[in-house]
This record gives sequence, C-alpha cells and structure tokens, in this order.
Amino acid sequence: MIEKGYSDEMLVKVLQQDVGDKQKAMNELFGRYSNKMLEFFYYSFNRDREKAKDFTQDLFLKLVEKPSAFDINKSFKSWFYSVASNMYKNEYRKNTTENKYNEFVIHDSKSSLETSRVDGFDMNEALAYLKPSHKNSIILRYKFKMSIKEMGEVLECPEGTVRSQLFYATKELSKYIKKEEL
Repeated sequence: MIEKGYSDEMLVKVLQQDVGDKQKAMNELFGRYSNKMLEFFYYSFNRDREKAKDFTQDLFLKLVEKPSAFDINKSFKSWFYSVASNMYKNEYRKNTTENKYNEFVIHDSKSSLETSRVDGFDMNEALAYLKPSHKNSIILRYKFKMSIKEMGEVLECPEGTVRSQLFYATKELSKYIKKEEL
C-alpha cells in the first residue's frame, strides 16, 4: 500500500519492482512533479504551453516505460530534472539555426503563469536571448530555487561549471537589458 509519507525514491522502487501498487506510486509522483515539470518546460520553451504539456507527458512516459533507469541510491528530484533538462537540450539541438529557435518564442501576455518583469523588461523575452545552457541555469537557480549542488546534479556538471554558467548568463542578461535601454 502506498502512503503519502513515501519518499520519491521509495515510490520509484515500487515502479521498478513487480510488487506493490505501481499505479498509485505513479499517481503520487505525478501529483508531486507534474506542475513543476510543466512549469520547467514552459519557461524553457519560451512560454509555449502546448510544447510544455507534450514534453511533460513524454517525461512521465519515460519514467513509466523505464523506471530501472533511475538509481535509487541517488536523488530522484535531481535525476528527474536532469532528464527534463536533457530533453530540452536535445530538442534545441534539433533546431540548429537561430531562425528555428526563434519560432519557439511566443509572446502570450494572456498566460495564466506569471510574466516576470524587472525594471520594465519582460524577463521571458530576456531569457529567449540566452543560449540554452545559460537559460537553463537561470531558470533552475532563480525560478526553481535550486542550490548550486542540485543544479550540478541536474545539469550533470561540476559546481564550478554551474557557477561559471550563472556568471556568464547574468552577464548576457545585463547586455540585453542595456541594449534594450538604448
């Protein structure tokens, strides 16, 4: 029987074994992470809600189809964000030209998720200006409040690299804002 107090790792263990109620375990993980993953993809894909929904669904399908890919000795949260981040990076790589990338930028001011504005600038537009690794770093750090260590696990890189990406992302955002002020 699945209880609310089960850790994420315990729920995945239920999915990996032929014992227990897999449906309840999956429902519990979905309840815990579906909105977070939807929001992650929403901001990653420049507020494209339909693409975010599709990617969220695909992410959970990966978990259902291959729960054995998760190492239960590690943090599920970090692993799950890592898979989501890799899905985003792979999608971006499929669209190699800048014009293809710009097709994903949608300016939908009627969105139910908040539009972040800083000093009169739409942060979603500013994020679209960044390359994927910098964009991911900003979203994970400031939107999802992840620690440098968690980000390193999600992005599969050393903490020093995470700090460097954040530094350069911030620098690029500053350039964008200064350019917009002119």
